Amino acid sequence: MRPRLALCALLFLGCADDTTGRTRVRFDVRARGVDTTFTTSRGWAVRVTEARVSLGPLRWYEGPPIFALRWWERALGVSVAHAHPGHYVPGAALADMLSPRVVDLTAAPVSLGAADGVTGAAQSAHMELQPPPTGGDTATVFVRGEATLASQRVRFRGSLALTLNLEGVTATGDIDRTAWELQVSVGRWVDRVDFAALTPSAPDAEVEFAADSQAANALYRAATNVGSYRVVKLNTVDGGTSP
Repeated sequence: MRPRLALCALLFLGCADDTTGRTRVRFDVRARGVDTTFTTSRGWAVRVTEARVSLGPLRWYEGPPIFALRWWERALGVSVAHAHPGHYVPGAALADMLSPRVVDLTAAPVSLGAADGVTGAAQSAHMELQPPPTGGDTATVFVRGEATLASQRVRFRGSLALTLNLEGVTATGDIDRTAWELQVSVGRWVDRVDFAALTPSAPDAEVEFAADSQAANALYRAATNVGSYRVVKLNTVDGGTSP
């Protein structure tokens, strides 16, 4: 059964059959960027001044996140960084939010609207990255900022135009009327960028990540990694309080 059909079936059962123990629910969802000021693994102090992501549907599932390794994988020394997506089993679909939205990740938390679903214990989520639905901007992921190391200062920007379904994002909590928040680590997006290799065209000029460059590759690898995202259950119904 396809995930969307599975959720529709659960919604039907939740209304028609009390023996399922599931009840239809609607809850608010918001998104925000985190790690906008940080030190990279290469020692650069980075301040992200502008970042955004274009989101498609977001769905909650009962299956564990992709980085929760099986016992035999842990025994063999498989690291979470190399856990293969084929190991992931989503389990039953619990809720979804289908409206696309471009999210400013350097502003206050942005409302994504309401999600519909059924009660149950979620462990993971699927999220889709896709180009903006309207307008001339084709960037799915965009980041701008500055990086400093000793006397070196680099102003940078990078973007990606892609369509991607990210499975097994961490999202642990009971599905009820309580709000959830998608947190995007924009710091992780550029953590592996070699800023020393970025050469401005003029003093203090902004450097754009060139296609096929180390910087563009680092951004792509991080932005398409489920570890850059997590979906967190908040303390309130309206999402007004941080977790």
